[in-house]
Amino acid sequence: MPLPYDLCVRLQNAFHARYRLMAVIHSAQNLGIFSILLCAGFPNNITHGTITSLSSSDFELVGEAQRWIWAEIKYRRIKPVLPHMNRLVEKKN
Repeated sequence: MPLPYDLCVRLQNAFHARYRLMAVIHSAQNLGIFSILLCAGFPNNITHGTITSLSSSDFELVGEAQRWIWAEIKYRRIKPVLPHMNRLVEKKN
């Protein structure tokens, strides 16, 4: 099971690379963290899919290892909306 810090690092790397979409492995933990971030106004959208597509119908057809969560990162004036995610997701949570 990936640690929550892995998701945080992936998001920060996506910010720096200015990606519009990013994908992480589907797990209850990653989905929970993304739900918290979505309630805080980041990201624009969360979608279930596979590593190659954003289709929810494909998500249902593939095995557990091929299921991914896609997030559309929100930017404002070319800067990420959530620059310091560690304030929202800490070790204690």
